[in-house]
Amino acid sequence: TRIAPTHRAAPAVHEAPGDTLLGGFRLLLSDPAPRLVAVLYLVHTLCVGALSVLLVVVAIDLLGLDDSGVGFLGAALGAGGIAGSVAALGLVGHPRLTRPFRLALVTWAAGLAAIALVPRVPAAAAALVVVGGCTAVVDVCALNVLQRIVRERLLARVLGVVEGSWWAMFGLGSLAAAPLVEAVGVRPALAVTAGALLVVSLAAGAALGSVDARARAPEAQLAALRGVPLFAGQPPLALERLALELVPVTVAAGEAVVTSGEAGDRFYIVEEGTLRVDQPEGGADVDLGPGDWFGEVALLSDVPRTATVRATSEARLFALDRDHFLGAVTVHPHNPEPALGGDGRGRIEPLGDRGSEHGG
Repeated sequence: TRIAPTHRAAPAVHEAPGDTLLGGFRLLLSDPAPRLVAVLYLVHTLCVGALSVLLVVVAIDLLGLDDSGVGFLGAALGAGGIAGSVAALGLVGHPRLTRPFRLALVTWAAGLAAIALVPRVPAAAAALVVVGGCTAVVDVCALNVLQRIVRERLLARVLGVVEGSWWAMFGLGSLAAAPLVEAVGVRPALAVTAGALLVVSLAAGAALGSVDARARAPEAQLAALRGVPLFAGQPPLALERLALELVPVTVAAGEAVVTSGEAGDRFYIVEEGTLRVDQPEGGADVDLGPGDWFGEVALLSDVPRTATVRATSEARLFALDRDHFLGAVTVHPHNPEPALGGDGRGRIEPLGDRGSEHGG
């Protein structure tokens, strides 16, 4: 059964068209942390655009290959990109993404410089595998860091600015490569391209350290979400974005977190402490502890809370608001069918040995 959420959206915030269009630019101009990440990402893109032209010149003029040689070098670059993409997935959730980001930028520059220093086909192919891998890592790290440090309301605008600028910088790099080769030659052009990225990356070292303080991964939140099968279909980047929306909630012993009959507005995951689900109409009570969750029934079925959940000790929870919860479990392309019980009424049944079908 597919769930069609019937929740009421929050009142829309009306903005002037100019504010909507320029919001991303304004944030990048006023906030040094996302601006630095965007600048480094776009300087790298400029160099990637230049490489798209330099690759042909390297194959034919520097290495003496024919047209098939251009394809061979392009394949090496692509193979590196595939390997780098797989490796980059393991970085999602890494506590300090600015470190692999900077390392990938420096290594990319070193790989390009190696082609100029050792103009041999095997060495060039190996260097391009490294360059392709680093490109994938730079892409993942840059976008993930921006996701961590930009508020959700402005994130789409900032990413829109960065995406549009990406194409502009890629095109500019492609246009600049041929005149650069004409002016200084192939090997110096490679060195200039690599050197430009290397200088910018090294110069940004101290400033990137300050970005780290804002770009720490929500490790505890990610661990909590990974323990809930409802979110098992989320890709790593989407799961981290969802983790950033979790709100820590501390409750005292005896305090009710949700009360039977009230409207449901949050989903809860227990991080520490113990709680008890008081069932109405004589149902068996359920004890919850770290890793358990509750509150999904009211949100998925759009009904009042079906039970009262009360802390039996001081407890720390993570809360996810209704809109983010429903968006994650009902409309994500990798998780289009939420886990429903066999009665077809949108009632969550126990998933493994955790969770509660009676948790409100």
